[in-house]
Amino acid sequence: MPEVINIPATEDTPAIRLDAGKGQIEISGKALPEDSLAFFKPIYDWLKEYYQSPLDTTELHLHLDYINSASTRHLFNIISGMQDLIDKQKKAKVIWHCKSSDEMMKNKGEELQSIVDLPFEIKES
Repeated sequence: MPEVINIPATEDTPAIRLDAGKGQIEISGKALPEDSLAFFKPIYDWLKEYYQSPLDTTELHLHLDYINSASTRHLFNIISGMQDLIDKQKKAKVIWHCKSSDEMMKNKGEELQSIVDLPFEIKES
């Protein structure tokens, strides 16, 4: 597993930074890829390996400007998968970053927060 993976943002896909050395996963930008499964597959593959020997604390930072329904499903899968860390007695936290003026993204964060049983923080800026 690569220690760090950086996938640059495009017009339709978010920037991805996966950092095993820091226990951080960051997704930022717009998430409306044409083929969402193909886009998210490298993330799933990296997480599968990372979960084999995770750090004591892992944080998922989401800085999204827009997300379509297919990408929301994948984010839910990624967030839900963090339960594996808690099952291994590790700490896992989701931090949803949004602009205080962006009600749609704040609501999306609150929706995801309400359906997962993980530490989940919504940070408005």
